[in-house]
Amino acid sequence: MDTLSTLLLADTAVCIAILSLAGSLLLALVGLGRQVRRRS
Repeated sequence: MDTLSTLLLADTAVCIAILSLAGSLLLALVGLGRQVRRRS
Protein backbone atom coordinates (compact mmCIF):
# COMPACT_ATOMS: atom_id res chain seq x y z
CA MET A 1 0.00 0.00 0.00
CA ASP A 2 2.84 2.40 0.79
CA THR A 3 4.31 1.94 -2.69
CA LEU A 4 0.90 2.54 -4.27
CA SER A 5 0.36 5.72 -2.26
CA THR A 6 3.82 7.04 -3.14
CA LEU A 7 3.24 6.24 -6.83
CA LEU A 8 -0.10 8.07 -6.74
CA LEU A 9 1.50 11.09 -5.08
CA ALA A 10 4.31 11.11 -7.65
CA ASP A 11 1.78 10.80 -10.49
CA THR A 12 -0.30 13.70 -9.18
CA ALA A 13 2.86 15.80 -8.71
CA VAL A 14 3.93 15.09 -12.31
CA CYS A 15 0.44 15.96 -13.59
CA ILE A 16 0.48 19.26 -11.66
CA ALA A 17 3.96 20.09 -12.97
CA ILE A 18 2.91 19.36 -16.58
CA LEU A 19 -0.25 21.45 -16.19
CA SER A 20 1.69 24.38 -14.72
CA LEU A 21 4.28 24.20 -17.52
CA ALA A 22 1.54 24.02 -20.17
CA GLY A 23 -0.24 27.01 -18.60
CA SER A 24 2.94 29.10 -18.53
CA LEU A 25 3.70 28.19 -22.16
CA LEU A 26 0.16 29.14 -23.22
CA LEU A 27 0.45 32.48 -21.41
CA ALA A 28 3.82 33.15 -23.07
CA LEU A 29 2.40 32.31 -26.52
CA VAL A 30 -0.60 34.59 -25.92
CA GLY A 31 1.70 37.42 -24.79
CA LEU A 32 3.91 37.01 -27.86
CA GLY A 33 0.86 36.95 -30.14
CA ARG A 34 -0.44 40.19 -28.61
CA GLN A 35 2.96 41.87 -29.03
CA VAL A 36 3.14 40.79 -32.69
CA ARG A 37 -0.38 42.07 -33.33
CA ARG A 38 0.46 45.45 -31.75
CA ARG A 39 3.66 45.80 -33.83
CA SER A 40 1.87 45.05 -37.13
